[in-house]
Amino acid sequence: MAFDPFTTIAVIGTVSSLVEGSKARSEQRKAMRLQEKRRELQMKREQLSQIRQGMIQRAQVIAAGAATGASESSAVQGGTASVQSQVAGNLSFMSQIQSIDEGVQQASQDAQSAAGRAQLYGGIASLGAQFASPNKPTSPTNKG
Repeated sequence: MAFDPFTTIAVIGTVSSLVEGSKARSEQRKAMRLQEKRRELQMKREQLSQIRQGMIQRAQVIAAGAATGASESSAVQGGTASVQSQVAGNLSFMSQIQSIDEGVQQASQDAQSAAGRAQLYGGIASLGAQFASPNKPTSPTNKG
């Protein structure tokens, strides 16, 4: 079997493409993990902010009740319960958003993996076609 430089170049190109595609997918996964960490930290910060705001509002309601001499009144108790309920509702909403974001992230990763596998199999098919092809390309000066 004669050495065919075009087949060798095609094989090297295909293998290099597959290797670099794998590296690119790996780096994309790293970036997605870092984005997820950033979102988680941001979500925790927002949750803490909601809790802090709730504590401030609750303290304001209690202080207003104490200033009017009604610190044990049902109005103060209702006001603090309302603040706590609002905080709980906000935290629940934030949790739902985080859950949706995680679903979007997973779907994106699944799509990326499928695209990578498709590229890999396409490269393998191309490589196989190079070796399976019984007809070598002919140059215009070599008619067969």
